[in-house]
Amino acid sequence: MRLILNGLQIRPLSENDYRPVYRLYRQLTGAGPCYAEGDFARIFNSFFLSEDREAFVATVHNNVIGFVTLYYLEVLHHHGLVASIQELVVTEEFRGRGVGRALVEFVRGKVQEKRCHGLEIATDLWQSGAKKFYERCGLRGKTQMVAT
Repeated sequence: MRLILNGLQIRPLSENDYRPVYRLYRQLTGAGPCYAEGDFARIFNSFFLSEDREAFVATVHNNVIGFVTLYYLEVLHHHGLVASIQELVVTEEFRGRGVGRALVEFVRGKVQEKRCHGLEIATDLWQSGAKKFYERCGLRGKTQMVAT
């Protein structure tokens, strides 16, 4: 696997990222159910109004090639603040090049910055590709992927 593309940058989501992130979201949902675009737009815009969530994009030469969403919540069983990755997707042509791993490592830094007690990953564990990816990133779990 080639690690980290030349020119790869990770930055906070901006309003100008709407179209490329929507295309990535459609890749993530595939042929399965997805929101009407109006619902997507409402949720997308909520990232700019809320302190309990963040989103970041991976770019190469200013082209968005991936994104990750991170939600923060107080959880009893973790005794405090926990971060949760709800979506992570890299465009198909850039998969296998370290972009997803770079997004996970970036998020882990944010989790430490915010002094979270853990990082949970929302994924369908039946998707062996997603499960294997997160395990390669050092995350483990039977019913949810967790890093502490």
